[in-house]
Order: sequence, then structure tokens, then C-alpha cells
Amino acid sequence: MKNQHMYTTPVNFVSFMIANPGLWKTYLTKCAFSKSAFEQDLPWLSVEAINKIYDRMEPGMKVLEFGGGGSTLFFAKNNLSVTTIESSMEYKTNIESKLLSNNLTNVEVLYRPFEVTNEAELRNSKYLNSIPDAGFDIILVDGPEIADYKARPICFEWAEKNIKAGGIIVVDDSWRYPQLLTENNAIYVDECAGIGPGRKGMTKTDIFYY
Repeated sequence: MKNQHMYTTPVNFVSFMIANPGLWKTYLTKCAFSKSAFEQDLPWLSVEAINKIYDRMEPGMKVLEFGGGGSTLFFAKNNLSVTTIESSMEYKTNIESKLLSNNLTNVEVLYRPFEVTNEAELRNSKYLNSIPDAGFDIILVDGPEIADYKARPICFEWAEKNIKAGGIIVVDDSWRYPQLLTENNAIYVDECAGIGPGRKGMTKTDIFYY
């Protein structure tokens, strides 16, 4: 069974807030917007997506992240084995500092600069091909983009080749990539729109189930 004591934010967040409406305003004014997702050790995703991801997690699951942050701590605190591909040395340093302060040793953060200008360069880059092909239980597709083309759909394509049966691929800011709703091999897709930690507006996170 998953360790229910490692994650301090209420598990069924939306249900909890509906049942406790007096806390909703407090959360929105003092926590959700005043602190970043990284400061809260939460993924920068929609609340609905965070809940659904949490409900599927089990200790020892293998996670790959294209882009780290609060999600890295979220997975690590719940005893998952995490590999994070991070393009920012500053973020890598900040993540590793938080991991150290929390005595978490189940994360490997790989620094891979995002030094690509087109699709062909990305497909052959160390950023996309940092690790040998391996099965993962959860793959989070986040990370940088380039104005002239979209990198995350290419990372998603790679993820589909490396996700385990029964695993999930999570796409951040999925409203930018509507083509993925039809261009995928998933069994089904959850479209999770709504607010999220550290956001003043709405977002959309899609979860692809395999």
C-alpha cells in the first residue's frame, strides 16, 4: 500500500474542499497563489490531475519527468523512483537542495541543456535521449518549448514507446496540443481542466492511460 503519511496535502483535494467550503477562500488567497507549486512540493498541474495521479501511485513505481520542480518532490515524498531531465542548472540546483533537506535519495536529476532549434535536433538530442529505453509507470511531459515548433508532442511520442502497460503519461498545459487527443495509442484519456497550485488562472492537464 502507498504511504498515506508522506503527502500532507489532502488526498482527495477537490472533495475535501467541497466538504469544507470555509477553507476554499483561505487556500486560494494564502496558499494557491501566494506560493509557487515548487514551494508547495506539488506538480504545476490542475488539482484534478494531481488527485488522479496520486490515486494511482504506489511506492517503487518508476517515474520519468521531462522538466522537474514541485512534481519531483511530490513523487519522491511518496516513495517513487524518479528520473528527472532538467534543462535549467538553476532549477537542478534548487531541486537537489530541497531533496537534500528532505533526506530524499530516490531521485536522479540529469542536467541536459535544451540546445535545439528544430524538430530534427530535438529527436537526436541528449535532452530527449538521456537514458536507455526503459519501462516507466509514470511519464510527465513538461519542460521547455520553442516558439517555432512544439517540443512536448515529440517528447510525448518518445514517452509512448517507453510507458509500461498500466502506466500513465501526463501532459502539462495540454490545451496547447489538441492533436494529442487523437494522435495517441492510449486506452483512454482524462482531460483535467481547472485551477492548480501556484496558478491564478485555469489550466488543463491530460492523463493518457495505457
